[in-house]
Amino acid sequence: MSKRETDKEKDFRILFEENYSKLYYASLTIVGDEAEARNIVDDLFASLWEKFDSGSQIFNSSYLFTSVRHRSLDYMKRMRVRDDYARAFLVSNEEAVVVDDIDEERMRIISHVMGKMSKQTRFAVDQCYMEGKKYAEVAELMGISREGVKKHIVKALKMMREAFNVRQ
Repeated sequence: MSKRETDKEKDFRILFEENYSKLYYASLTIVGDEAEARNIVDDLFASLWEKFDSGSQIFNSSYLFTSVRHRSLDYMKRMRVRDDYARAFLVSNEEAVVVDDIDEERMRIISHVMGKMSKQTRFAVDQCYMEGKKYAEVAELMGISREGVKKHIVKALKMMREAFNVRQ
C-alpha cells in the first residue's frame, strides 16, 4: 500500500467521522425514516470514496450537506410518485369501486401494465403495495436481497411511468 493510499484512507475516515451523524440527522429530518436516512448517507459516502482525493477541499461541510439534501429530496420525490401509483394500484384491485370514465381508463392502463410484469415483479408490487410490507420482508419471502426487491419495484414504477407518460 502506498503512502498516498494511506493518507486517503485516513483523510476519508476523518471526513466520515466528523460528518456522518450530522448528515444522518439532516437526512432524517427530510425523509422521516431512520433506515432510509442511513441508506442515503451511506450511499453518499460510498460515491464520495470513488472520487475522493486527500488534497481536495471540495468535500467540505457545505458540499456534503447539499448532497444529502438533494439525495433526500430525490428520495421523497420518488416516494410521492410511488405512493401515487400505489393508490392507483389499490383502486385498480378493488372489487366494487365505482369510478368515472377517467379513473376507469387509468385502471385499464394499470391492469394492462400489471399483466405485462413478470411474476416476481408483480409479487413484489403486490406485497409492498397491497400488503404494506417493507422491502426486507418481501426479500425474505422471495429469497432475494432487499436490493433485488427494490429493482423489481423500480422496474414496475418505470413501466407505470412509461404507460402514463410521466417524466422523472
